[in-house]
Amino acid sequence: MSTSHPPRPTRELGLWVKMGLLQSIYIVNLFNFALSDLNETIMPLKHIATSGIHLNHVTVGKSNLIDHFGKNYVFFAFNSSVDSLISREMLLNGGYWEEELHEIFLDLWDTEGQALHLPVVDIGSNLGSFTLFAAALGSTVYSFEMQPMLFQLLNASVFASNYQRQVSLFNIGLWNRKENASFSPVFGNLGSTALKEGSDGKYIIQTSRFDEIVFEKYVYFMKIDVEGAEYEVLQGMDVLLSSKKILNLAIELKPGIKQEKCLRLLYSVGYKCKIYRKHCDRHCRGAISLPTCFFRSFRSAMVALTSIVKKQQRSGSLDMQGGDYFDLYCKLNYSRANII
Repeated sequence: MSTSHPPRPTRELGLWVKMGLLQSIYIVNLFNFALSDLNETIMPLKHIATSGIHLNHVTVGKSNLIDHFGKNYVFFAFNSSVDSLISREMLLNGGYWEEELHEIFLDLWDTEGQALHLPVVDIGSNLGSFTLFAAALGSTVYSFEMQPMLFQLLNASVFASNYQRQVSLFNIGLWNRKENASFSPVFGNLGSTALKEGSDGKYIIQTSRFDEIVFEKYVYFMKIDVEGAEYEVLQGMDVLLSSKKILNLAIELKPGIKQEKCLRLLYSVGYKCKIYRKHCDRHCRGAISLPTCFFRSFRSAMVALTSIVKKQQRSGSLDMQGGDYFDLYCKLNYSRANII
């Protein structure tokens, strides 16, 4: 059996190694990423290195998806010492995290989204699994991530994949008003970092309302995953919601009073929602079967979600570490003719 060896580093790569910007980083030839492709990632690596992130903690992967340029897009992730969940899943799965969300968006894109030419919004983009996927299909994407470490890697991924003209990145936290808030990164699972009111966290930021970031068009698809701040984020876009300009919405909700408030708000402006994923299906034993239809009313949605949680509690399958989150897909009834 012959042993294949990676090609010799290019002169440019050698220069970066001498400057200490690649050091012992072992990003190449992992996950089918060839050294011959590295020229395209030199500048993004420079940006990462100057952002305070140690490159020994960074790995690069290549997507399983051929984008609209006919290429596999590139993404950067952390090694397991920094982020052992989303980074790991993206690297193992060719850029995918929560594939069910990608499937929903792809079905919509194939049936009408591509023809409508409307923007996509990713709130709580993390390392950009959904942002990059939507951009790979040709979407214009507005992507929001408050954590500087994640934002820097996503910025590098967008640059390396040549999506700068499609993707607009915002390193801000969204809320229902402008105020000081804070967060402390949860190392090991950066995606579970939550924004809180006050200044007790490691990073203090000023939040913004989504409505203050002007969109003159409709939003075709929006994803919200903000670890408990969903209701405040929705309140901060009440103008767009009430004017029915967000056509499709995917949102992660944890059972409790905020889930009830979110669903009441969404149904009050005309959305109908269904469950597309229950976190406990992956992380808990004895998973409960889920309804596949859209709930006709706020009341029917709350009855169904409450029933599922009670069944899981009785069966002992409820994961108290966060496995009780629901991922919901909500849609408006709209006429394509009215939008165009």
